[in-house]
Amino acid sequence: MLTTKSLRDVLVPFRSINIAAKTDGTATGTTADLSTASGFNGALVVFQVGTKTDGTHLCTVEESDDDSSWATTTNLNGSIPANVTSNTDIAVAYLGSKRYIRAKVVTSGSTTGAVIGASVIKANPRVATAAS
Repeated sequence: MLTTKSLRDVLVPFRSINIAAKTDGTATGTTADLSTASGFNGALVVFQVGTKTDGTHLCTVEESDDDSSWATTTNLNGSIPANVTSNTDIAVAYLGSKRYIRAKVVTSGSTTGAVIGASVIKANPRVATAAS
């Protein structure tokens, strides 16, 4: 008999950037650990964009081997627009091999900005059921 797994067994959401208005500056997300110890082989990064009134908002995904030295990654399946639009979700799959990833939003030229948040959904656990 085959055992049935739910998505809860193989996906674990993790908030990287809290949903809030972003004005000029940088919002650097909390680090998601994809190490062998945490048990995941991949991740989906989702930027949630609410109302945008003005400014340029650049969303990126960063990767790191040591949780100290960070670089923007291009190891993504999917694309992130150069500037966000209101009421959209942007989802990209991380394909890289680094241990740590995080979301980042850089905002410029804004007065009231845009409401943006980001989540990392850890996926493909090495052993199911996934731990949160």
